[in-house]
Amino acid sequence: SRLAARDWSALTALFAPTVVARDHRLVGWGELRGPEAFVGTMRAMVDLAPDAQGRLDHLRVSERALFAQVIWTGTRDGGSFESPFLWVVEF
Repeated sequence: SRLAARDWSALTALFAPTVVARDHRLVGWGELRGPEAFVGTMRAMVDLAPDAQGRLDHLRVSERALFAQVIWTGTRDGGSFESPFLWVVEF
């Protein structure tokens, strides 16, 4: 995948220029506009934990939307972590 390869340009190109991402977690990143901002959050995770990977556990797709459970996994400061979150995407 483009994420696993750390191909940030190719990953950015997958998103529409008008993409808006909203993080509703209490300590989330709020609202991001544009593919560069959104992919930048993934890049920041990798900067903090170079072995970080996204794991897709569940996916449901319809004509207008998708729902996915994604888990970030990796190590930081000598310990492993898992950071689960849900994606709800409207096309």
